[in-house]
Amino acid sequence: MQINQANLIHLYKNDEVVCLPFEKNELLNNKHSNYKIKAIGNNQKKILIMVSHSINDLNSEENVLLFNILKAIHLTIEDVKLVEFAGQPFKFIKNSIEFEKCILLGLDGSQIGLQMALNPYHIFNFMNTFFLTSHSANLLNKHKKYKENLWKALQKMFAVT
Repeated sequence: MQINQANLIHLYKNDEVVCLPFEKNELLNNKHSNYKIKAIGNNQKKILIMVSHSINDLNSEENVLLFNILKAIHLTIEDVKLVEFAGQPFKFIKNSIEFEKCILLGLDGSQIGLQMALNPYHIFNFMNTFFLTSHSANLLNKHKKYKENLWKALQKMFAVT
């Protein structure tokens, strides 16, 4: 049997074994059903906000802070897509949600599968997408300096004075 991608996918499907670094066909097409995105918001301004905390309780301390941040930069939940990160590969998220700006709260590039170091509170442009990382909402609530750093970065990212 000649080894090629189609045969390897066939072997995987029948035997549930992979010996070489190829992925299932569903993953190659980014349609893997095991990945779910827990999200709220209508994403009207193509802004993705990925958080490390739960978005179940919108009145939690973390989410109240997040909504206050949105208000300060003249955005609402309708303007953004708020995603609770649960280990989904970034490629899957990027193919599922259209966005031009991405704010990571409590997450860094390596956690979401980006092979680059993103310094907190510095805006980074990668493939015409602007990224901003921050400490978690929980830490932001505890440390005023982190909030100040985030505010300065958000002012630059969203041209807010």
